[in-house]
Amino acid sequence: DFLTDKHSWRAFTPRFIARYHASDDWMIFASATRGFKAGGFGSFSIEQDYLPYTAAGLDLMPGQATPDKFEAEKAWSYEVGTKGSIFGGRTKLDANVYYYTYKDLQVIVPGVSGIIVDNVGNVDGWGVEGSAQTALGPHIDLLLSAAYADTDVTEAQALCDGTLACEGTSLGQVPKFSGSAVLKFNAPAGPGAITGSAEIFGQTTTYGGLLQLPEAVNDGYAELALRLGYKADAGWSVIGYVENLTNVLYYTGVAEGSGILPAHYFGPARPRTFGVRMTYDFGG
Repeated sequence: DFLTDKHSWRAFTPRFIARYHASDDWMIFASATRGFKAGGFGSFSIEQDYLPYTAAGLDLMPGQATPDKFEAEKAWSYEVGTKGSIFGGRTKLDANVYYYTYKDLQVIVPGVSGIIVDNVGNVDGWGVEGSAQTALGPHIDLLLSAAYADTDVTEAQALCDGTLACEGTSLGQVPKFSGSAVLKFNAPAGPGAITGSAEIFGQTTTYGGLLQLPEAVNDGYAELALRLGYKADAGWSVIGYVENLTNVLYYTGVAEGSGILPAHYFGPARPRTFGVRMTYDFGG
């Protein structure tokens, strides 16, 4: 028989925003927001209502187990920032500082009966973000962005082999520093324009978990892409590109593993890739 259960989660999630226009070119803002993610039921585990506990649940009878429930995740976030322009509007700037606190994170933890979703620990984090966009000439624009993030995790023993070994460590998947730069070129040519760009994005080292094991490290990297083509006023375009020009290898994720499952990487970056993208806009 199927296992069934029901539960409801409710929360008040206000958001407060204040803005101050110091001048026609500058605005300062501050915000406070409460976030909420409803709880649910795990897909690969159950809660058994009798002993002895069976790892696979093969000896269970109807009424002896219920779906494995996890509770809601809650957060408060605060932000102060500014946006504006200088040099007669030719350069746009923005920057902000933020702080957030998460409680009862919904994470996957190892369990006797398989993969369990549970509420584990608290996270306090803060960071700084900023960007600048400026016109270097009549046909060239430059966009720069950078970010710094710092996190502190507590009460997460379930993710650290039941110990306090990772008390006060940072979230492994969040890079300390990240940034990007985009140089764009767009010049009229006949019934259209020649367009091109050079784009680079990079970040520092990330880890597969709170223990930051050396066998589950995603090294920092920088990826470069180049694009050049023609966009016609008639709606069609032909753009040639090369992505990951330096053929750097990185992964979208890494996990430390647990028990019989070793540390592993997933989502490898695409290698150096050449291509041509042709489009046509029928919008008129």
